[in-house]
Amino acid sequence: MTVTKDGTRWHTAHYSDRAAGLPEWGDAFDLLTHWEHDGDPGAALRAVGAMMTTKDGRTLTEYNQDRYRDARQAEALDAFEDLGDPETGEGDAIGEERSKPTRRAFAFTPVGELVANLRPVLWLVRGYVEADSLALVYGEPGHGKSFLTIDLAASIASGTPWHGAETKPGAVFYIAGEGHNGLARRFKAWETNRGASLAGVPLYVSQRAAPLDDTASAAEVLRTVDTLAAETGQAPVLIVVDTLARCFGGDENSATDIGALVANLDALRHRWNATVLVVHHSGKDTARGARGSTALRGAVDAEYRVTKDPAGLVTLEATKMKDADAPERCAFRLAPVELPLVDDEGAPVWSCALEPTEARTGPPKRPRRGSHAGRVLEILEGLASFPDDSEAGEPGCRVTVETLRGELERDGVDRRRVSEALERLAVLGWVLLEDNGDSVRLLFLP
Repeated sequence: MTVTKDGTRWHTAHYSDRAAGLPEWGDAFDLLTHWEHDGDPGAALRAVGAMMTTKDGRTLTEYNQDRYRDARQAEALDAFEDLGDPETGEGDAIGEERSKPTRRAFAFTPVGELVANLRPVLWLVRGYVEADSLALVYGEPGHGKSFLTIDLAASIASGTPWHGAETKPGAVFYIAGEGHNGLARRFKAWETNRGASLAGVPLYVSQRAAPLDDTASAAEVLRTVDTLAAETGQAPVLIVVDTLARCFGGDENSATDIGALVANLDALRHRWNATVLVVHHSGKDTARGARGSTALRGAVDAEYRVTKDPAGLVTLEATKMKDADAPERCAFRLAPVELPLVDDEGAPVWSCALEPTEARTGPPKRPRRGSHAGRVLEILEGLASFPDDSEAGEPGCRVTVETLRGELERDGVDRRRVSEALERLAVLGWVLLEDNGDSVRLLFLP
């Protein structure tokens, strides 16, 4: 090892190093990169960063990440301010030229002024979705979250009552993580089912997802919405983010990353006093709420859980309402809707739309005791006590109709009434008919 006159520590490569391709002169980092990280300097840098710590206990890598995040947040604040500050009223009118405002100073307001200017809750969907709020809809994949969100968005944009609840009409901006084709079919199904046209309605769908935890990206979204609002003369009343996973580049379990997302969503919300509605997945334990950091639940004004039972009943339940009473649970079924097009084989194309139905908890209402449907249900429950092992992991228990008929015959029940009884049980939500009617699945086990 030698030291040059400028104080840099160097080593003279051993012959084995030179044989491996290293130059005669180099430093210790060259050796670390070559021998420990297969010549990858990036990997070597990360390893060194993880080994070195600052006075507050952070690794050098964590320190640099925090500095980068702080710098990006500062850039985004500047980007948001370039578009005007809604709290000061600067540049708030659509089409009005905006100048860069001064950030508001921290201040207090006398409580007397607050109570002297009380306002009732302002609703976007009366009783369900509050105006100027941050809301979250979560549930398992395939349980109808996006169908529900599309139903809300189309109802608000068109001024159509949402299943009897009054809506506040206004522009809706839908930040979509999924492709346009699937969304287009679902919106068309909504049109067909509700008998309302979306032509000319102020409902806009993004052409791609946007990582809204990245402040520069969020500022781009804000600027794009602002430009379109100025062109159309309609500021948004609702901004939908579907889904959080598709519009988020950070760690869902990190309170810091979720905090950056919430700050950016609040910037979008406050720009127009709009409601921001985020669609998210539930965690492994659905009873514990949405996936990821609980910082998200703590930040939202309202939270709604969407579930679907084995019979296909979709239930919406408010699990948090910060400033209003929780509404009654409401239930829907995903009604099939034939679309006005065919696929490449000439077959009709279908989608679904929400139709309200009676909400329930637990199994459906049992048919009258002694009726054919009641007796068939009792026999199905008996057969369900010995399920087929191949059915493991599937909801309910499947039985062939031929087996059911044989059991009914041994029990002295008129087997000619089986089809009628099964149709009654299907309407009640106890069973699903499968395999072109050759099998029946009991959805709620005894």
